[in-house]
Amino acid sequence: MKTNFTHGVLFGFAIILCMLLCNNNAKAQYTYLGTFNSDGVPNYLEKTGDVFTPSFLKSVKNSLPESYPVPKYHPDYINKGTETEIKLVKDADVWVSFIDEGAGYKNVLGFYTYDMNTPPKTAPAASNITIIFPNVSKIGFGGGLVAGDKVYLGRFKAGTGIAWFLIANGFNATNSTVVNGLWRLYSNPNFNPEADSSLKRHTIILKDTAEKAFALGFEDVKRDLVNCDHDFNDVIFKVQVTPFEAVKSDSIIIIAPPDTSVSGGGDGGLESKRGIAEKVAARNAQKIKNLRPDLSDYSHLPLFANKQKNNNIIPGPGGVKTISLDQFVPVALADGVTGYATSPTDLETITNAVNVVSVDFVQETETKAVVLALETNERAYDHTKAICDRLKGASILRIDSVEYNGYKFNRFLLKQDDGALEYAVVFSASINSERNVFSLQTQWLPEQYAPDDKFYNFQVWSNNTYYTQQLVEDIINNLNNTYPVEQLNNSLRSPKAYFTRGTVNNGNITLNVLNNTNASSCAVRFIKTATEDAVPATSYLNYTIAPNAISAITVPIADAYDATLVLSVNDNIEDIVYLADGAWGLEYDHDRATINKFDIQSGDLSNVNAADYKVMRNIDLKGSTNYYVSAFKFLRGSAMPVDLSAFKTLRFNAKGNEVVEVALIKNGIKEFDNQYRKLITISPDQTEYILSLNEFTNTDKTAFKPDDLTSIFFTIQSKDGVSLQGFDLALSNLYFSKEENPLVTNLQSGKILVAPNPSNGLFKFCFQLNQSDNLTYNLLTLNGQTILSGKFTGTSGSNCINISKPGLRPGTYYLQLKGAATKMASTVVIQ
Repeated sequence: MKTNFTHGVLFGFAIILCMLLCNNNAKAQYTYLGTFNSDGVPNYLEKTGDVFTPSFLKSVKNSLPESYPVPKYHPDYINKGTETEIKLVKDADVWVSFIDEGAGYKNVLGFYTYDMNTPPKTAPAASNITIIFPNVSKIGFGGGLVAGDKVYLGRFKAGTGIAWFLIANGFNATNSTVVNGLWRLYSNPNFNPEADSSLKRHTIILKDTAEKAFALGFEDVKRDLVNCDHDFNDVIFKVQVTPFEAVKSDSIIIIAPPDTSVSGGGDGGLESKRGIAEKVAARNAQKIKNLRPDLSDYSHLPLFANKQKNNNIIPGPGGVKTISLDQFVPVALADGVTGYATSPTDLETITNAVNVVSVDFVQETETKAVVLALETNERAYDHTKAICDRLKGASILRIDSVEYNGYKFNRFLLKQDDGALEYAVVFSASINSERNVFSLQTQWLPEQYAPDDKFYNFQVWSNNTYYTQQLVEDIINNLNNTYPVEQLNNSLRSPKAYFTRGTVNNGNITLNVLNNTNASSCAVRFIKTATEDAVPATSYLNYTIAPNAISAITVPIADAYDATLVLSVNDNIEDIVYLADGAWGLEYDHDRATINKFDIQSGDLSNVNAADYKVMRNIDLKGSTNYYVSAFKFLRGSAMPVDLSAFKTLRFNAKGNEVVEVALIKNGIKEFDNQYRKLITISPDQTEYILSLNEFTNTDKTAFKPDDLTSIFFTIQSKDGVSLQGFDLALSNLYFSKEENPLVTNLQSGKILVAPNPSNGLFKFCFQLNQSDNLTYNLLTLNGQTILSGKFTGTSGSNCINISKPGLRPGTYYLQLKGAATKMASTVVIQ
């Protein structure tokens, strides 16, 4: 019972009367672990209290939030068969720690044990119940407990069951005794007072494998009373069992994860089918170059306010109402959570969406939930979250059939590439001029949706089940306020087999197939596109898979751009996944550049070390500009970052006659001008270039860490920004290697200072020697061609040599210094 609940006069009188009648129940009828003070605080608390990690407390709060009834938002917690007690398969020590309470009652917590081979069929006698906390009330709320107060229950043998017991309002503060209170509640639902069997559960126990602990929650009000809120968080405890593995926990529900930010709506809703590669790549490139708004920076975004209050509904042809998409999108979610407008309106130019509304619900700086709404004509929106996010590296952990407001949906749990968990639901409401009813469609695949005149498509996701449910129900209510909503296919079918995850790596697609059937084989329709602008080719593959289990299958893709894979089991199409390598593309000012040729060809990286990271496909680019042209390559589909910390060099073959700026784009750097880059001069002859990653620099002069690379930009710039300049650039066989650049290997014994650097060809280099030495210096291009060399005798101490070589082509050069006892190297940048 919550402290802020207002009781009726009769109910309050009943409590007082009950307490007066029950005061004669002496505390001696129960067993005690020791004495306690007048507030009911045990004198047998552990000397060192429990310290709860923030992640554990967040998980508890996410699992049992205030005012979210468990039967509605988490019925799986109280389904028949879920465990509510601790059952030991090994000898173990057990402690119980107080976490929090929100009850108006002064509750009593106790436990009893039993032999797991002969569990009790009736409630135990009071003398068999041991009191843990005589008064589960915290300081300032009728008691004296503080979070972390911990009690040792004892050591128990394998085969022991430990059950929980709570007396609602069972502590008499007048004489500091335990009484029988209002009612007694047990972890065994059969012993509880409700007549309705569906209301008998009062206890939830959740398993936290990361913390190696359990969370124990109670609903302290009889669940057939109108004042029961059913949120099961009136009193909450941590149960620690050592060893953790001593508990038979197969039937214990796993606790919800701690709060995490979910992916925002501004970057959602795209890339679940082929055919728009160039547009998608350009969209991502514009974001990198700060030419597209950052829809994840909430400090610069407006609050969302839909048009429901303005009632933007007017008569239309045939009696159909003119509807504004945003009137269906919820404005509010929960206290402390703010909705920001993050609508990626550019989707209207590259997808079948004609209108887009997106709202990110944010608490402090964390995105808690998202609604992405898209209006389409004649068919449902092409790009579903389940398909899009698997392209980005997400895994589907589970698909559940759920019912919200009487309608059936597929809810799926995604684990994103960064570990964040998202509970998502995708559905559409369609309508036409022949009827004034919304047809609700909630099938798994877009291809399963029946055609209609107008579709309002919704993708909802959050970091917990109750936010997702609340938002879906609010959308359904908003739809119903316009037209009645009828589910088109009430026999919702969840996929019986699906791809949990797919990855593209070094010429292969690896797919995990979860098969929930007895079938031992599957068929895959494989639609492969060799390059970004090639015609797709279709083939049919058959695989052996394990029945009712997860199997891995591998599909060779070489250096192809993308693949659509359609999974069939027992001749039924169950799932579709779209996987793509990062795209090649161009970014330039169309008014100041002309592209005569941009060919993307399949490459041959068969000689590349398997441990290296391949950058797929080759390009041939020709044109002219009086400004700049950038050819870019994303390393992964959907511009997802890659950790290349273990790699030392970027290698490729190139030919042309250009000065090219190579930029390596880090996901964590938002300003394009502060990305790491290096100037190189491309030879007219086909040449291998080896660029050491530690030689890439940025404006902050900080060391380069390639731990979150998204892409590579090759930029050709006009020399003066005015004159039209032709260019010709071919790039092939790109890859990141774990091997050092052989030109600088073993030449790092000392340091060379070059100043100024960059320069126009007039510079000096200085170094220190411990002894005199006859030295040779060489200035080399990146492919090892010697441009300048000289000999001199270095002396012990400081040495400086002046170099005058005007007319050098802009780019990066290596400076080597060798002697009998000297090996040094540095880089020289010519502007």
